[in-house]
Amino acid sequence: MSNYTKIERSFKYWTRTDLEKILGLHPKKKLDVLENWLAMEKDFSLSQDEVVYLEELRIETEELIDYWNETELRENFISLLTRLVSFKDLKNNFYHFAERYFSVNVVVKPIYEVKLFGYTDWLVATGKSAPEHPFFFIHEYKPEEGKTIDGRGQLLSEMYAAQVLNKKPPMPTLKNPTPKHYYKDIPLYGIYVSGRLWFFMALKDKEYSISGAYDSMNKDDLQRIVKLLKAQKQLIYEVVKKA
Repeated sequence: MSNYTKIERSFKYWTRTDLEKILGLHPKKKLDVLENWLAMEKDFSLSQDEVVYLEELRIETEELIDYWNETELRENFISLLTRLVSFKDLKNNFYHFAERYFSVNVVVKPIYEVKLFGYTDWLVATGKSAPEHPFFFIHEYKPEEGKTIDGRGQLLSEMYAAQVLNKKPPMPTLKNPTPKHYYKDIPLYGIYVSGRLWFFMALKDKEYSISGAYDSMNKDDLQRIVKLLKAQKQLIYEVVKKA
């Protein structure tokens, strides 16, 4: 009989405080992998067509964004930005997925046996029909009156669950009978979107960091957001090409 305290909790109900107390994650004001991602903005540019498109989208969105629910925010704005960058590359075996369920079990010695589960809003992972090794998440959350759910905690719990999944040895196949366990130590990245505000996040081992807010209804910030999406795609390329 197990002496561990069992906890089963959906991503939706994890807070950063509980992730720290139960799973041992801890925040860092600066984390190298996040700082490196943010610094990559300067390495990317936008075409004139992209600049015009973003400004038209920003003007169209600005009057409506505060009234949208999460689904409307995703369909009318976030998806248009991810489509502009295009996180689909079947040749290099990564793709974007939405509303995918996954769960993990982890023993945190000497106290807890924890199950994390739920549906992710949007993620990029290896795989075609289903996500295999996750890299990058986007989670949108609109606070509701009277509710105190921690949107950043939700995203961080998904990233932690992905980290656990990536540590599992890959299954041998006929084409690759001795696959290299490459993804087990890669950092996880995410973006938390609350209305017009975007926060960039990274998780490496048990340390995580969250950027300041980028206001997507500010012309310069919106361009920076798209450049950072392009930078994230480049980071994913670098990972899959090494595997």
